[in-house]
Amino acid sequence: MWPEVRVSDSFVLPSYLVYLSLLFTTMILVLPLYARWKRMDVIHALNISVVLLVVGFIGARLFHVFYEEWPIYRAQPERILYVWLGGFVFLGGAIPAVIAAAFYLRWKKLPWNEWSDFFAPIGAIGYGLGRISCFLSGCCYGGYCDLPWSVNGRHPTQLYAVAYELIVAYLLLRFFSKIKNRLGAGAIFWIWVLLHASGRVFIEGLRADFRGPLIFGFTISAFLCLVLVTFSVYQISLRFLDRQEPNEVMKRAKGEKN
Repeated sequence: MWPEVRVSDSFVLPSYLVYLSLLFTTMILVLPLYARWKRMDVIHALNISVVLLVVGFIGARLFHVFYEEWPIYRAQPERILYVWLGGFVFLGGAIPAVIAAAFYLRWKKLPWNEWSDFFAPIGAIGYGLGRISCFLSGCCYGGYCDLPWSVNGRHPTQLYAVAYELIVAYLLLRFFSKIKNRLGAGAIFWIWVLLHASGRVFIEGLRADFRGPLIFGFTISAFLCLVLVTFSVYQISLRFLDRQEPNEVMKRAKGEKN
């Protein structure tokens, strides 16, 4: 682990902040190339990414403040602004960010399904690589284990998340066209939600850090992921059934001709 970046003897930066700043700056710079590859409007892609980043940042921070550590911040409210020390809840930012992006798309009269599919692999890559910052700072750690790949005697749950989410991103990009042709626009986004939430539930079970009060025995992130699993299965099922109906009609039509 590498919690600090020492610029000089008197100037030290948190590695968490440095890494995330470099990561998201790089992703913004690469985004136009990805948009051209997918034949999507670059300006809208950049605008939507700004909405996602700003709302996601604020939402993730406030969720941590008011749900996980409110007694500390109530006693020292100025610490709410100490974002360089960490303290973010991914789903607390991701859910409002997606909602805000949906409002932007509606305002600009842009197709939700097309753009949600476009950003799904980016979301997977951003979340996966973003977890490296947690590993560097030593937060989001796992429980004790004696496996060969343990770090300081604990499950490296941050690295589990990195590996899992990057595999998900690869699968989404690799089968992007096939999924879209089979299930229609919007399916890639919901498949990402399903895979992300399913993997997150498992990894949450291995973590040992405090994440606020439990809900029905689950951490808040695990509970939200269970809800997302249910809703994403519903959305994918709807798209699968919608695609099946035209096929059945064509089969019947061919049978009548014969």
